[in-house]
Amino acid sequence: MLRGVYTAASGMLLEALKTDVVANNLANVSTNGYKRQQVSTRSFPEMLLQRVNDPIQLGRRTVDPRPWIGFLGTGAALDALTLEMSPAPMRFTDNPLDLAIDGPGFFAVLTETGEVAYTRDGRLRVDAEGYLATLDGLLVLGATGPIYVGDGRPVIDSQGQVWVEGALAGQIALWEFPDPRALSRLGSNLLAPTEGSGEAVLAANTRVQPGYLEGANVNVVREMVDLIATQRAYEANQKMIQVQDETLGRLINDAATMA
Repeated sequence: MLRGVYTAASGMLLEALKTDVVANNLANVSTNGYKRQQVSTRSFPEMLLQRVNDPIQLGRRTVDPRPWIGFLGTGAALDALTLEMSPAPMRFTDNPLDLAIDGPGFFAVLTETGEVAYTRDGRLRVDAEGYLATLDGLLVLGATGPIYVGDGRPVIDSQGQVWVEGALAGQIALWEFPDPRALSRLGSNLLAPTEGSGEAVLAANTRVQPGYLEGANVNVVREMVDLIATQRAYEANQKMIQVQDETLGRLINDAATMA
């Protein structure tokens, strides 16, 4: 009886996590370069149930006819949170500092803590010190570090080369990962490598499209369907706990009455 309560409780915890993930996807439906997150689950090992106290004595021989009742699942748990890397629609902005990534790569930026993070949000600007930066003020990294453009008007081509008044000021570095689905979220639309994603390598088949921005690969209808299904699964597990709690209460009362 208690095992059933724990099984349903593990299901409720998992569905609550799924609800948070879906809600976060919906909240970022308009975020440039956002990749939707998805939940992978796994079940706990199943246990074989058998009847007990059934052996019978036949002469000098003991026979154990206890049959298998079946298998009992013991709930579900989170296996992994992964990113879905399917492409998203691109929107034309006609802003030369807006860049959309055409391919599986990422921009590299320098965070406030000095760490390197990765993003597909290509909204760039020139900061007060003359460096190419994101709208949040993080420096965009090139092959040799931050890209200085000074007071000039930068022009970026499809190779990521940054030109200022006809002179090459630097080249934006684009990076790929062996398994980008395993990248970890840092917040503010930034990603960090993990053991599962592997180390970043320079992108070989990725280009940029100046004057465009990549949208989010979030389908609102799909997320709403997932949200409804998750809520119903949560309610079903909740009902299971209520039923088993009532049954356990009746058993305790009956045992007390018989005593």
